[in-house]
Order: sequence, then C-alpha cells, then structure tokens
Amino acid sequence: MSLKENKELIRRYYEMYDKGDIDSIMIFVSEDITTTFQGMPAPLDKTGLADYMRGFHAGFPNMIHTIRNQIAEGDQVVTAVSFKGIHSADLLGVPPSGRSIEYTEISIHRIVDGTQIGIRDRV
Repeated sequence: MSLKENKELIRRYYEMYDKGDIDSIMIFVSEDITTTFQGMPAPLDKTGLADYMRGFHAGFPNMIHTIRNQIAEGDQVVTAVSFKGIHSADLLGVPPSGRSIEYTEISIHRIVDGTQIGIRDRV
C-alpha cells in the first residue's frame, strides 16, 4: 500500500471507532498485533485490543476523534488525534460520571500489506 493509503486506513480506523464498529476495525488488524497504551501494565493482543476498544466505546458512546496531523513513512503512520467524550455509561467497571473529557494523543500504527501489526498510544 502507498503511504497515502496507509494514512487513509488509519483515518477509517478512527471513524469506525467513533461509531463503535470494532468488528470492522478487527478485519484489518493482524492476529499477531502488539498494542501498547500509556499506563497499561502489559501489551494487548488482538482479542485484548478488541475488548478494550469495546469497553472504552461503551463508556464514551458519543466519542469523537479529530485527526490534527498525520505523517506516514515506511510502514508507520503517526497521528496526532484529539479525543472528546462524555463518560455516560460503565467504563471498564467504572460507573458513569457524566463528566466530559478531552485529550490529545500521539498514535503510531505499523501497517504491513494493509494490515495493522502494531499500535502505540501516548497521551
């Protein structure tokens, strides 16, 4: 895939995440993916990533990701993305607070042959 196609793949990733369409995201995630999120004690595999994404989306069903900047080089796409949502439902065992949160993160996605093989997020 071209660098432009890799960037578009990640744009679609965030659009699907905002809609809660985790099953569609998992179609282009490798079985061998390694995902690390800041503050998590251990990397997530594909099943762990899907479970985490479903739990996070359940807690913020109105989530919105806004891409601020994207750079692609080699097999990596680096994305600066803002997140905004209201904690309006259970979030991985935490009762809803009704509070709005907003933050910006940098995500690095590794893509090989149209499949994500690695994700690193830093807030």
